[in-house]
Amino acid sequence: MIPYFRSRYLGLTVFLSLSLLVCSGCKPSGQFHPAKGTVLVGGKPATGVVVTLVPEGDPKGSTPTASGKVSEDGAFSLNTYAADTRTVHKGARPGRYIVLLAWAPALTRENLDQINPGTDLLAGRYSDPTTSPLRVEVAKGGAELPPIELNASEVVVTRR
Repeated sequence: MIPYFRSRYLGLTVFLSLSLLVCSGCKPSGQFHPAKGTVLVGGKPATGVVVTLVPEGDPKGSTPTASGKVSEDGAFSLNTYAADTRTVHKGARPGRYIVLLAWAPALTRENLDQINPGTDLLAGRYSDPTTSPLRVEVAKGGAELPPIELNASEVVVTRR
């Protein structure tokens, strides 16, 4: 007969070994690779545009999407949020993506009563994965995405 404390350690050792075996397969497939790009409107930086990449084969978004916000110089860097692990990864997984853009107007004290805060300055043209014409590919090892250049005539300001 095995003494109580030895059987307890044996059980714990078996449990931990099995847990490690099972959890080693729990990691998400694919690595995240750095991805960055620029968004310009009429040749000028589109400061504040939110860029979201949706995997081309999954327009309903059941896999994690990569996103980033355009800074004052027109550049953005992508990060991917994995909801299942509640972690943010720098970059995106390699693959082909549909590009979504949303641009909320900057609210200031001066224009707060003039601009509708729910407005998308791009009038929703690039907010639906089934209709957005923009596509990019993130390569293994990272990528500088081609610049996204929009016409100034595509910007719509809705006033109250």
